[in-house]
Amino acid sequence: INAEYMGNLAEVHALGLLIKLVLLYWFAWHLISFTILSIRLSTNAGKARLEVDDIGHDINPVWFALFISVSCFQNGGISLLPNSLVPFVDDWLVSIWMSLLLMAGNVCFGVWLRWMILGIRHIAEKGALGKWGARHLPSFNMIIDNPRALYTNLFPRFETRRLWLIVVVSTTLQWIITMAVDWNGEVFDGFDTDVKILSSYFTSAATRTAGFNTVSLPKLSPSLIWIQCALMYLAAAPVAVAVKSTRNSAKLKVQFVDTDGDGDADTMVNVAKEEQEAKDNQKSVGASVLAQDMMLMVAAIAIIAIIEDRNLYKSDNFTILGVLYEVTSAYGTVGLSLDLTSIFRRGTHVVLIIIMVMGRHRGLPTEIDRSLMLPANFVAAKAKEDYMKATQEKRYQKLGRIQAEKKAKKRGSVASSK
Repeated sequence: INAEYMGNLAEVHALGLLIKLVLLYWFAWHLISFTILSIRLSTNAGKARLEVDDIGHDINPVWFALFISVSCFQNGGISLLPNSLVPFVDDWLVSIWMSLLLMAGNVCFGVWLRWMILGIRHIAEKGALGKWGARHLPSFNMIIDNPRALYTNLFPRFETRRLWLIVVVSTTLQWIITMAVDWNGEVFDGFDTDVKILSSYFTSAATRTAGFNTVSLPKLSPSLIWIQCALMYLAAAPVAVAVKSTRNSAKLKVQFVDTDGDGDADTMVNVAKEEQEAKDNQKSVGASVLAQDMMLMVAAIAIIAIIEDRNLYKSDNFTILGVLYEVTSAYGTVGLSLDLTSIFRRGTHVVLIIIMVMGRHRGLPTEIDRSLMLPANFVAAKAKEDYMKATQEKRYQKLGRIQAEKKAKKRGSVASSK
């Protein structure tokens, strides 16, 4: 049994375990959310929030709990209520839980998934999972030590901490700025102090994730609209940078050695470095991603401004800032709106659709990623790549020899003529 075979076999086992862990993460969030929301909304107070006069009937609380749980986690931004989540503006449980659900399915997906895997591995190391935990412990170690070799959205320790820091800092800063700027503004008019704090938090948490809101966004002050544009522009950019900057480290950093002298490579040894190559690659990749985003958004805004030229002149509410907000929200796949999409022309809708599709795919790797290949396919692709490099090197060497011979002949002819 050679080391290459053992490495491929270990990776297959780790992939099988990782699939189960991702499904566990997905189902756990949905099940817990459905349970909490269905119980909460089945009360008299919860049913009162679901009373909608416009549709002629009340919404079933259990069905709403299921629908909104899926919509939040998938960052769909679609609600069965005509005014998003405004009826829950003063409901602390629903607002806080939905904000966590929004982040769990988007900006915190890789962070909290890694934490869950670390927690289960810790339990397995304590022996609480019995034989199953002991049998899968090497696979847990491989997933933790080589995350990008197995999954595009699971990152090394350094990248995970950086993503978590960005989420905490950006959400906290926006929360503080929202309360400072619009505390006495029209958007919070008539709200008690605790409701202002809660709605400011939910607005901050939802800006980079999905198009849910508990307040009327057109009533926000222009300064907050600019801040939201900046944060929606970032949106999933840190995750996209993490995916692309860790591409070069998406290879197994383990090796198998013979420890018992029988000639078989039977023991897995981790040789992964703590701070992977992504650290050095982040600045260049980040600048590239943001520059590409900027060019696409400028082009989209220019096209929409041409299409909506008359509306920009006629309506006081229809401003270039509103167009920027809608385009940024579309490209960040956030879904927030200043209620301008209903009056946009068809050409503008087509542009926004294209921008949304391009924004959804900006986090993909720039080329075939190591984590998308099975072990055998990766070995074949690596062999082909090595062969192409070797062939190219031979061509360069041959070309260098030819040029050197020409120079030598030229020098000889010059010397003979003299």
